[in-house]
Amino acid sequence: MASSVNDFIAGYLSGIAGLLIGSPLDIIKVRLQASTISQHARPPTNAEPPPAFTTTSSYFRGVLAPLVGLGALNALLFVSYGKTLEILSPPPGASAGTEFGIERQLAVYSAGAVAGLACCLITTPTELIKCRTQVHSNNSLLIARTIWRTEGLRGLYRGVCITSLRDAIGYGFYFWGYEGLKVVLLEGTGDDEVSRVLVAGGLAGCLSWASILPLDVVKTRVQTVSYATRSSSSSRTPLLRERPAERVSAWQIAKAALKQEGATVFFRGMGVTMVRAFIVNGVTFGVYEWASGSLVG
Repeated sequence: MASSVNDFIAGYLSGIAGLLIGSPLDIIKVRLQASTISQHARPPTNAEPPPAFTTTSSYFRGVLAPLVGLGALNALLFVSYGKTLEILSPPPGASAGTEFGIERQLAVYSAGAVAGLACCLITTPTELIKCRTQVHSNNSLLIARTIWRTEGLRGLYRGVCITSLRDAIGYGFYFWGYEGLKVVLLEGTGDDEVSRVLVAGGLAGCLSWASILPLDVVKTRVQTVSYATRSSSSSRTPLLRERPAERVSAWQIAKAALKQEGATVFFRGMGVTMVRAFIVNGVTFGVYEWASGSLVG
C-alpha cells in the first residue's frame, strides 16, 4: 500500500512539472496537427481563428483539463504499471543473465501498455477538452459544458479507440526505453546521476512519441474536426451553439489526410514534438525519481 501511495504522490508531482513546462510547445503541436485541408475537417468560414499568444496565460491554454485529471491519471499510470510489472516480472535468474534481459524487457513493455490502456479512461476526455481549447478561443469549462449538453458522456469519449491504441503503444515504449536507458547510462555513475536520469527520461520520451506520432496526428483531428462543423452561421460564437456533428471515424480521417496531404501529414509537428518530449519527459522522470527517493527516505 505504501508503495502505491508513493507512486501516486511522485507521479502527481512529476506530472504537474511536465505539464506546466510542456504546455507552450504542446499548443504549437496540436495546432500544427489540427490544421488540414481535409473535407472532413474544414472549419466553417465564420469560425474564430486560433487565439494568439498575447499574454502569459496564452501559453498555458488548455492546461486546466489535464491538470484537473492529473491526480487520477498518474494514480492509474504509475500504480497500474507498478502492479502489472510485479505480476509479469521474471523470477530471479531468468533474465538471460543480464539486468535488462528479454523477459524483463517484455514485462516492462507489457506493463507500460497495460498502464496506457488504463489511462485512456481519463486521457480521452481531458485531451479532448485540451485540444479543443488550444485550437479554438473558448475556455476549458465552457467547452466541457458544451460537449456534455450536446453529446453527453459519449461526446467526452470521442476518439477513445485511437487514444487507447496510441497510449498502449506509446507508454509501452516509454517505460521500456526509460528502464533500458537507465541500465546503460547509470552504469558506473557518479555525481552526475541526476543528469543521466534526465537524459534517460528525455530520450525515452522521444522514443515514445516517435512510435506514435502518426496515431497522435489522427487522434488530434478526430477530437477537433467535429467541433468545427454544423455551427450556426448567425451566431457570433458558433462553436457554442453547434449541434452534435456526424461522427467521422479515425480511419476516414486518416484516408482523407493521406489522399489530400500525403504521407508527410502523419509526421506534422514532429520537430516541436521531439523537443517537447525530451524536455518534458526528462523533467518528469527526474522529478519522479527525486520524489520517490524522498518519500522512501
